[in-house]
Amino acid sequence: MVLSALFNQPPRPTRGFLYDLEAELPEHAHLNSIVQERLAAIFRLRGAVYMEPPLLMPAMHPEEEKNQATFLDRHGDVVTLPNNALVPFARLAARANLKRFKRYHLTNVYRPL
Repeated sequence: MVLSALFNQPPRPTRGFLYDLEAELPEHAHLNSIVQERLAAIFRLRGAVYMEPPLLMPAMHPEEEKNQATFLDRHGDVVTLPNNALVPFARLAARANLKRFKRYHLTNVYRPL
């Protein structure tokens, strides 16, 4: 059970403080929220509604998973963070049997560096 040993390690108190100590925000970071609010207002003006798809997706293709962050969910299944915003929304639309809609969702995507 090497995996369980990794997750059962006691946390190092100093790591919580030092984890993002060197992370500096770029000069334009304060503009991000302004841009997001403006985009959301434009989408709403055009009739779009906010709809957030699920963050995690089941891992389906081992070749593609090499470049994705993979995790185990609470059921023990392998899941990944999406590297584009279309696939999680397409899965949501298919499950909800949505035919025609206008929606928006501003979020991060996860890609390897």
